[in-house]
Amino acid sequence: MSISRIVLRLARNPYHPDVYEARSRRAGLVALCALAASASLAACGSDASPEKVQESLKAVTASALTDVDASGVEVVSSEQSAAKWIWTAKAGGKTYLCDADNLMRLPSCNEQE
Repeated sequence: MSISRIVLRLARNPYHPDVYEARSRRAGLVALCALAASASLAACGSDASPEKVQESLKAVTASALTDVDASGVEVVSSEQSAAKWIWTAKAGGKTYLCDADNLMRLPSCNEQE
């Protein structure tokens, strides 16, 4: 059945079987697209394991302190917000409060007393 006939039947009788079938197909397609979109957005989420995050924080801390090697850094705690990372690290017998943006760029560490 052509689209023009369905449109004419829709104008006369919105509950005609052909019109109902076309609406059902469209509703199914919309549901399928919504499911695909939500699955692809879920796939965009962070896939970084906690171990990778810890290694990245150690490397960023070492780059901010410059006189410390990443293997000598211990990350005590870390927290990520929408815009930045904040973590506490120990290196060389001192404790540092560090932060960086959400991509772990522009790190800065301040020694804690």
